[in-house]
Amino acid sequence: MASTNTSIPLAYVIWIGFLLSFGSVQLCLCFSGNGSRSGSCIEKERKALLSIRKGIYDAHRWLSWNGKDCCRWSGVQCDTTTRHVVKLDLHYPYPYDVEEPFEERGPNKSVVSPSLLHLRHLNYLDLSMNNFRGAPIPDFIGSLANLEYLNLSQAGFGGTIPHQLGNLSNLLYLDLNHLYLLDVDNLGWLAQIRSLRYLDMSSVDLSKASNWIHVINMLPSLSILFLSGATLSGLSSTLPHVNFTSLTILDLSSNSIAQGIPDWLFNLSSLEHLDLGYNQFHGNIPLAIGNLKNLRSIDLLDNKISGGIPETMGNLESLEYLDLSANIISGGIPETVGHLKSLESLDLSGNNISGEIAKTIGRLTKLQILNLGDNKISGEIPATVGNLTELRIIDLSYNVINGQIPETVGNLHHLEELHLQNNSLAGVIPRTVGNLCNLRDFDASENNISGYITGFMEGFPRCSTKRLQSIDLHNNNLSGPLPSQIGELRSLVYLVVHGNSLSGSIPASLGKLSALSELDLSSNSLNGSIPASLGKLFALSSLDLSSNSLSGALTEAHFANLTKLFHLDLSYNSLTMNVSQDWLPPFKAGFIRMASCPLGPKFPPWLRNQTELSVLDLSSAGISKNFPDWFWDMGLPYHILYVSHNYIKGKLPISIKKREKSILLGFTDYWPSAYYRYSEGRTNYKLTFMDLSSNLFFGPIPPALASGIDNFNALLLAHNRISGSIPSAFCEANYLIVLNLANNDLSGVLPDCWNNSLQVIDFSDNKLSGGIPSSMGSLSQLYSLHLRNNNLFPSKWYDIDTPTY
Repeated sequence: MASTNTSIPLAYVIWIGFLLSFGSVQLCLCFSGNGSRSGSCIEKERKALLSIRKGIYDAHRWLSWNGKDCCRWSGVQCDTTTRHVVKLDLHYPYPYDVEEPFEERGPNKSVVSPSLLHLRHLNYLDLSMNNFRGAPIPDFIGSLANLEYLNLSQAGFGGTIPHQLGNLSNLLYLDLNHLYLLDVDNLGWLAQIRSLRYLDMSSVDLSKASNWIHVINMLPSLSILFLSGATLSGLSSTLPHVNFTSLTILDLSSNSIAQGIPDWLFNLSSLEHLDLGYNQFHGNIPLAIGNLKNLRSIDLLDNKISGGIPETMGNLESLEYLDLSANIISGGIPETVGHLKSLESLDLSGNNISGEIAKTIGRLTKLQILNLGDNKISGEIPATVGNLTELRIIDLSYNVINGQIPETVGNLHHLEELHLQNNSLAGVIPRTVGNLCNLRDFDASENNISGYITGFMEGFPRCSTKRLQSIDLHNNNLSGPLPSQIGELRSLVYLVVHGNSLSGSIPASLGKLSALSELDLSSNSLNGSIPASLGKLFALSSLDLSSNSLSGALTEAHFANLTKLFHLDLSYNSLTMNVSQDWLPPFKAGFIRMASCPLGPKFPPWLRNQTELSVLDLSSAGISKNFPDWFWDMGLPYHILYVSHNYIKGKLPISIKKREKSILLGFTDYWPSAYYRYSEGRTNYKLTFMDLSSNLFFGPIPPALASGIDNFNALLLAHNRISGSIPSAFCEANYLIVLNLANNDLSGVLPDCWNNSLQVIDFSDNKLSGGIPSSMGSLSQLYSLHLRNNNLFPSKWYDIDTPTY
C-alpha cells in the first residue's frame, strides 16, 4: 500500500539534513548574518550572475535580483569576508510533473551559461527542476574545483555524464537523478571524488558501468547512495574488502538485478535503510541479516525471494519498517517477530506464508500498519492484536483465517482501515467494532459472518467524529434489518452488503447520507417500498437494489436529485414506475437494469434522454407495445441490450443508427464462454450484445439491419415470428460470434458465404431447406451448431469435427 512507503522519504530528509549540517560548516559561517554584511559583491561576478540568469527560463518571475549588491539577491550567497559568490541556488521553484517528456514540461528551455566559470569560489550549485531540453551537462562544471554541493536533478539534461565531474575532488553532495535521460559509458571518474557522502544517480542509465559496485567501493566516506531505476542488471556476489562501510542508506530498487542477496551486504554495519525492492532477487533471506543491528527499514518488495523469514530478523530491534511483500516466501511468521519493538510498518502481503499469526505480534506496540493479506495464513486472529493500540491499518484479506473477529479489536482506537475480506471468518461482528471512531474503511466481505447487522453499526453514531466512509460486508450470512442509525454516518461513501439475508424495509434515514456514492443492497430479503428519501442522495453514482422483495411505485421524487447516477439496478423486484409521460430523469446513466419489474405495457418513454447507456436490461418487464421509433434512432449506444421475454410486437427495425462514441465493457451477467475464448489477448475489444428473443416480432430480417451489425458480438432473435430468408449480410459480420435465430418461421436456403469468427450458430426449429453450405466448413472457430427441426441435408464438409446439437 502506498501509505506504507511514507517512512522512507522521511528518513532520507533526516539524513540529508545531517549530511548538509556536517559537510557545510564553512558555508554556514559564510552565509550567516545576511543583513549585517558590509561592502558590495565583486563586479565581475555580478556581471556573470546576470549573464547566467539570461539563460534560465522565466527567471525574472522568481529571481528577485534588484540593486547592485548581488550578495543580497535571492538564491545568491557570498563569503562575508571576501565577498566572493559561494552559493548559487537556481532550482525551478514551481511544481510540475517531472515524468512528462522534457518537450512538454512546465518550464521552457533553459541554457547553462559559460559565465559560471567566473564564479570560481562557488561551493554550492543547484540547477535542479529546470528544463535544459536534453542538452548535455557542460564539461566546464568540472572546473568549479571548490564545489561541495552539486544538484542537477530533474533538470532535463541528456546524453553521457562528462568525466570532468571527477575533477570535483571536494564534492560532498552529488545529485544527478534524471528520469532516464542521462547515461554513463563508465563510472571510473566517480572514484576520484573520495570525499563524496551523498550520491543520487537514480534513473541514470548505468547499464554500461559493469564495474559500478567496485567504483562505489572506493568511496569510503559515502553515507547515502540512491541508484533506483538505474538499469543495473548485476551485483557482485563477493567483494574482497568492503570499504564503504559508512553507508547508512542504500537504494537499489527498480532495477533488473537477478541473483541472490550478496553476503558482503551484511558487512555494512552502519546501514539504516536498505531498499532492494522491484528487482528479481531470488533465494532465501540470509541469516546474516540479523547482524545489521542499526537497520531501521528493509524493503524487499516485488522480488522472487523464497524460503522462510529467518528468525534472526528478530535481532533488528531498531527496525521500524519491514516490507517483504510480493515475493514467494513460505513457512510461518516466526515468534521472534515479537522482538521488533520499534516496528511501525509490517507488510508481508502477496506471499505463500502459512500457519497461524504469531501471538507475539501483540508485543509490537508501536505498529501502525499490519499487512498480511494474500497469503495462506490460517487459524484465528489472536486476541493479542488488541494490544497494538497505535495501529492505523490492518489487512488480513485473502487468507484462510477462521474463527471470530476478536472483541479486542475494539481497543484499536486509532484504526482507520480494517480489511478482513475473503477469509473463512464466522460468528458475529463484535459490538466493540462500533467503538472505532477513527475507522474509515471496513471490509469483511466474502466470509461466513452471521448474526444481526445492527449490533456493531449502532456504535458508530455515538462517535463525536463520524469518519466511516466505506462498509463492505457482501456475501456473508448477515441477517436482520438495517438499523435506522445508519443515517447518522454522514461521511459514508460506500455501503455494499449484497448477498446476505437482510430483511425488513430500507430505512428512510439513508437519505441523510449526503456523501453516499455507492449503495448496494442487492440479493437480500428486503421488502416494502423504496423510501423517496433516496432521491436526496445527490452524490449517488451507483444504486443496486436488485433481487429483493421490494414493491410499490417509484415516483419522480425517488430520482429528484440523482444527477450523478450512472449505475441503476432494480431488477427482480415488483417495482413499477409512476411518473408523468413527459418526465425525463435528471441523470444520464450508463447502466440500467429493471428486469422482471412490471414496467409495461408501454416501452418506458423516460429512456429517450438516456443517450449514454452501455447496458439496458428490460427483460421480462411486461412490455407489449411496439418499440418506439425514437429508440432505434438514438444512435445505438447500447453494448448490452436485453429486452427478451416480453410481448413486444412489430417488425424489426430497418436499420440501427450507429454511434461513433464507444464505451468499452468487460463484463456481463449472461455471456457464453465463447466470448472469453475469443477476446482473450485482445485489447480495446468492444462487446455488443443484443437480445430480442422471446417476443412477438414478425416479418423478415431487413438486409440493412443484418449488414449494420458488423460490430456486434451476439445477436439473439430466437422465439419470435420472424419470417423470410437468412440475409447473406450475416456472413460479413466479422466480429459476430453468437447468432441465434431459433424458433422462428425462417425459410429458404442457407447463404453460402460463411467466413467469419462465429462460434455459436442456432438456426433450429425453422423451415429452412436445401443443403448445408460448404462454406460453413471454413468457420474454424465454430464449436456449437444447431440446425435441428429444419429440412436441411448434409454436404461433404459435414465430416469435420464440429459438435452438432
